[in-house]
This record gives sequence, C-alpha cells and structure tokens, in this order.
Amino acid sequence: MDALEYFKIKNRMTDNCKKSCWNCLLYSRLNSYHCNCGDFESNHTEEAIETIKRWNENNPEYTAEQKEAFKALKTLGFNYIAMNENEELMAYVFKPNKNMHTWYVEGNVADLDTPYLDFIKWEDTEPFKIPEV
Repeated sequence: MDALEYFKIKNRMTDNCKKSCWNCLLYSRLNSYHCNCGDFESNHTEEAIETIKRWNENNPEYTAEQKEAFKALKTLGFNYIAMNENEELMAYVFKPNKNMHTWYVEGNVADLDTPYLDFIKWEDTEPFKIPEV
C-alpha cells in the first residue's frame, strides 16, 4: 500500500477526520499503544497500515452501478451472489452452499448478467452477502 492509497482509505474511514475520534481505529483508546493517531502512525507505521487495510477489507467502496445492482436485487428479495465454476453469476434468496462445480440452495435463484460485479469469483469460499446500501 502506498501513501496515497493509505490516506485515501483513512480519509474515507474517518470522513476526513470529521467523525468522532472516539470510534476511530487509530484513536489512542483503540490502538495497542494508547497514543494519539499521529504518534501511532509515525512510530508504529506498519501497525497503522495493517489497521487501515483491515478496515478497508471490511468496508469496501462500491461504485454507483454496484450500489444500484444491490438495491435492485434486495428489492427482489435476493441476499447472496455467487459465481459458478462455468462463470454463471447467480443471485440467491438463501445462502447457497458450494458444491463441486456450482453453488446450490433450495429456493429462488436468478441468473445475473452484469459486468459490475466482476469482483465475485468462483474461487470465493463464501457467497457474497448483498449489503444494504
């Protein structure tokens, strides 16, 4: 992670430090050294980077197109998306299980044709849970 990416993610996490420090993962009560965020970043850089990476993994940034797709799928009652081995992208009402070549579950399923969800792969170990956006 380069510095630009670090600060871009940090600014998204903190809303450019407009959010309360109390809940910030870099804040003294939440970092393992109980120092202010500036000292934490300066003196424990690798840990600060890992903190930002971990937050980013748990809080991905979605495009407008992805958000629209999620809203539409949620409106139709779908909660999960997964890609089969043959690259069929499917939406599911209930959480599917991965079989040898497909994801499977009883209930409503829809075949999706959208380039906006290309981050979902057959190699994923869990289906993607559609977020509320």
